Amino acid sequence: RLHVSSVLSLYRIDNYLAEKKTNLKVPAPSTALLSDYALGITKFRKKNQGTPNALQQQDFGNTPGVVVLGMGRSGTSLLTGLCTKALQYKAPGSLKPAQKKANAKGYFENVNVINQNEVWLREQGTNMYRPNLKTSPNDSSTIISGFSWQESCATDSCLETSEKLRNKADYFYNLDLVLQHYNNPTNKPWIMKDPRLCLTLKLWLQVLDGPPPAAIIVIRNPLDNALSHKARSDPGSLGKFFRLWIWFNRLAIENSRGLCRVVTRTEVLMQDPESEIQRIAKELAMCGLPIMTVETKRIHSFFSKELVHHAKENITATKIEENNALNQFSPRRVNIRWKTMGQNMMHNIAMKVYQDLESGEAFKEDYVWPILT
Repeated sequence: RLHVSSVLSLYRIDNYLAEKKTNLKVPAPSTALLSDYALGITKFRKKNQGTPNALQQQDFGNTPGVVVLGMGRSGTSLLTGLCTKALQYKAPGSLKPAQKKANAKGYFENVNVINQNEVWLREQGTNMYRPNLKTSPNDSSTIISGFSWQESCATDSCLETSEKLRNKADYFYNLDLVLQHYNNPTNKPWIMKDPRLCLTLKLWLQVLDGPPPAAIIVIRNPLDNALSHKARSDPGSLGKFFRLWIWFNRLAIENSRGLCRVVTRTEVLMQDPESEIQRIAKELAMCGLPIMTVETKRIHSFFSKELVHHAKENITATKIEENNALNQFSPRRVNIRWKTMGQNMMHNIAMKVYQDLESGEAFKEDYVWPILT
């Protein structure tokens, strides 16, 4: 059986290959034509000597690693942990320690990556929970405020020409430590993960050696995501987390455009981690990464559904107003109530984006993202 998320990932990888090496135009898959599209993928691969290894040797050389992109509390730690344990990807350097109630088996985040991301965010008066992003009230393609990677620096030449005064030693202290590990050939293939990468990825791409990395985009139902944030007492309302979820997924897609991407859904990863990791490994090989042997025993020793919080609960968010439109998107949560109509509205907007991510529409360059002022 070919899962919808598998077809969509194959579409993105094969479209990437087509752009790089051929003039073949790969049509976007329709949910009504997935079986036909799968046949088209097979033909495309046969035409291009279609084994992952052949594609790797022909097209890419040696992709050094992979970045994991996704909103916090989306299962990115679970995915990264499985890649390090079962696929032997390396998460080098000093890692953020595990926390029993949050991520008991670890975050798999390099602390210097986190710190450098924070340097870039703080200098613009933002942070992960307050990127302060807003679109034009008339045009969602225009971002008029909030964090912008173009306003920060990742290179010496940028610092030298910038009007902002920065202490180079302090500004690049964490960056230099990260590059000692990630630009070290002995650490290939590496994996880099931090939710802030959705915002800052373009800066990292300027300083990582070798061919561009591949990217894994992890998508989770926005309601599950928001409830997980609230359960951890992260600052903000459900409406705020729906809004953040839209921004993080939008920027993950826009900032990784041009990279070879693999997409996974948290729900699929939880249901069948072994099959999903095997699929991800094969598609990463098509992106030019080494063909890694999947250690299935390590998957089962590491995996636990408790690692993804609030995956199945039917939780009442507040006590005031029932959302009559909820069944359209989340039929298993008939008891959700909203504190304000604004939360109700943001939920429905986020769920529409979620549907478009699943169908592949949101990955198109001409996709119209919602206006968020």
